[in-house]
Amino acid sequence: MRYSFPRSFRDADVGALPPELIAQVRLSILLGYGFAFSAIGVGGLGSLAAFAIGLAARRRIKRSGGRLAGLWLAWWCILTGALGALVLPLALLMILSKLSSGG
Repeated sequence: MRYSFPRSFRDADVGALPPELIAQVRLSILLGYGFAFSAIGVGGLGSLAAFAIGLAARRRIKRSGGRLAGLWLAWWCILTGALGALVLPLALLMILSKLSSGG
């Protein structure tokens, strides 16, 4: 039986794929969003989203017992999300205080 590649993962005949592969693809998509949110930031909201996605991905990886990969990217999302959520508001406060003090 020859497998034809679908245009998107949602169009795939998931019954023909191993469950581990389906879980890995879904986790990879989730971590892709987390990485994008960590890079964008968007006023702290993207950082919070990256942080939450990283935590959820890490939880899935730990529960899989080593069958799912992506722990380093999950940690990246957690760390950059946390830093972005903490640093950006502090930087904005410093800038606003400088502007309000006239210099």
